[in-house]
Amino acid sequence: MNKRVIYDVKWKEQSVGVVYANDNNEYQYIPNIENIYRLSKEGMPSTLVIRPQREWKKTLPKFIERRLKINSESYVTVTDHFSIVKSNERV
Repeated sequence: MNKRVIYDVKWKEQSVGVVYANDNNEYQYIPNIENIYRLSKEGMPSTLVIRPQREWKKTLPKFIERRLKINSESYVTVTDHFSIVKSNERV
């Protein structure tokens, strides 16, 4: 089964995790624990991004799903330094 990175979750332009998709349109979120611990000392709210989604699921993790809706054109952008960057990198 092929998997690819579809989103890179960042805080102040530093990666805190990635969302993968597989050929079955299922998702998995893997946090970058080392970066999360380091950035939480700088004030990042780590509870939003530290919980992994290790099993493949048909839905995105709740934080990612909500953030994508909030940052769409129909809503005001949230300014807490989190960004979700779209990617199509094969793994």
